[in-house]
Amino acid sequence: MNSVGQTTQPPNYSCTENNASIQFTLSSSSHSASNPTSSCSLQQCNTSLNGNNNCRSTSTPCYDYRTINNISYCAPGILCSILETCDNITQTCSSNNSICIINSCCSSQAVCLPFLATQMCKTGTITYYLHVRLHDT
Repeated sequence: MNSVGQTTQPPNYSCTENNASIQFTLSSSSHSASNPTSSCSLQQCNTSLNGNNNCRSTSTPCYDYRTINNISYCAPGILCSILETCDNITQTCSSNNSICIINSCCSSQAVCLPFLATQMCKTGTITYYLHVRLHDT
């Protein structure tokens, strides 16, 4: 019973990528790339699905995150509650697996974006806002 417009992955689903469990949830609440309360919204990146990545669906948006040196990283929106904050003096993250992002919508403080999230967004048109939750396994 396939209907027109049906996707192979539901709006809410989990998957595993590089030994991390990733949960996608369709949501309109605030996250690292959007906060309606503070009128914060990051620009979306133009992405297409990478043939090697079976995690991110075609409806998952990716956003343009920036470091203090204006280096661009493309990654999905992530729940702010699971992102650690950067060291506000050195602008670095305690984990070598994360990069310090200064333009997130989480708060006035910079947050650490996991490199795993940036690997999910390769270089499409995207219409839905989703959250990504990363859990170490």
